[in-house]
Amino acid sequence: MANDMSVIAMLAWRAKAGLDGSAGASGAASVDLAASLDAIYDRSHHALDRVHEVIDVLDGKRALAELEDDDDADDAEAGEGSGSGANAGSDAGAGADLIVQLERCVEDQDRIMAMIGMRGVSRVVAEGVDPCNPPKRVRRAVIGLMEEIYANIVRHAAWANGSEDAGDAEAYSLFVTVGPKRIRIAEVNAIGGGESVAIRGTRHGNGLAQQRETVESLGGTLNASAQDGTWTIAAEIPVA
Repeated sequence: MANDMSVIAMLAWRAKAGLDGSAGASGAASVDLAASLDAIYDRSHHALDRVHEVIDVLDGKRALAELEDDDDADDAEAGEGSGSGANAGSDAGAGADLIVQLERCVEDQDRIMAMIGMRGVSRVVAEGVDPCNPPKRVRRAVIGLMEEIYANIVRHAAWANGSEDAGDAEAYSLFVTVGPKRIRIAEVNAIGGGESVAIRGTRHGNGLAQQRETVESLGGTLNASAQDGTWTIAAEIPVA
């Protein structure tokens, strides 16, 4: 939800800046308004679905296990189609090949990032020839961490504060390596001069800590650091 809402806020801010003619160096005037509205529509529906799921669980109307079964069914259905749509591949089930799932996820995220004005590189690399089919907990941890990384890029990366235009420069680089025994995630981005103007003043700060707890509960590691204006995050999650 943090990822969805951060993206919605940024898309709306850039679209308004373009309509007002006040884009300045941010390049917001070149944003495709129709595409932005479509993305806002899709992301808001995805976030609303998650809100209703949380409410149902808190009210005792549904169990977490039921949501996991729904995720598996949705993922199997997505594997039969193109995998397009908001957060495509974000609900990790055991039915689809993880590589395909991750490729759908980064493709969707990169597309949204480009609409926001932050162009970067995301790559999924497979070590070995056999499809990687880890347990559902591992899949969810990997996808959840990636979505948190993208959300943090929206909040804090350079060019997110509206004062600069990334142009052809890469605002971020994210690489996912899926091996037979472990999954490695590495991401690097330049740090902006503060919070994104689109979400300045909003409360946040617990997402990465929660992701670290999840990764460590699976026997993995997650390290993050900021040095010389560059943010780096590296995680390693066992497949078994």
